Amino acid sequence: MSAPPKDPLAALGVPYEDRRVLLLLPLIYVGWADGKMEHVEVKRILDVANHVFFVGRSGEALLRGWLEARPPEAHLLAGLEHLLHLAHDRDDDQIDAHELPELVLHAEAVARVTSASVDDATSVTHEEEEALNLIAELLHVDAGITWRKLLDEVKSVRFPPVG
Repeated sequence: MSAPPKDPLAALGVPYEDRRVLLLLPLIYVGWADGKMEHVEVKRILDVANHVFFVGRSGEALLRGWLEARPPEAHLLAGLEHLLHLAHDRDDDQIDAHELPELVLHAEAVARVTSASVDDATSVTHEEEEALNLIAELLHVDAGITWRKLLDEVKSVRFPPVG
């Protein structure tokens, strides 16, 4: 793994005025967690970008580049750390700390989407689960438990017979 970039925005090709696109890094990170970006993940991420976080035309162009080719791990991680910094920067009016928990939820939604289903909690891979945990840790968000893990735990519980 290469050393983290000194300027995460520049390393990711993000002009300062398009820094709001950093909100999509958790979704990008999860989308690439299993080594491939599926077309349904791309659609989900673009929908969130345009209808939830309103990244704009130039932000979407940057995002499309990340969807086509996975940015280096060090750049993604540095970008996530910079996102946390911007979210807590009182002088920054583009990114707010209140958006961070929502990012983890959207990232989990990307992990749950498959070509067979738009919301399948059992489709979350081990790599995606690890990515979600890392994102929550880096963004200082209590992500709770994913639906996949909850379902696995419920399946493992043996209930006594009724009656």
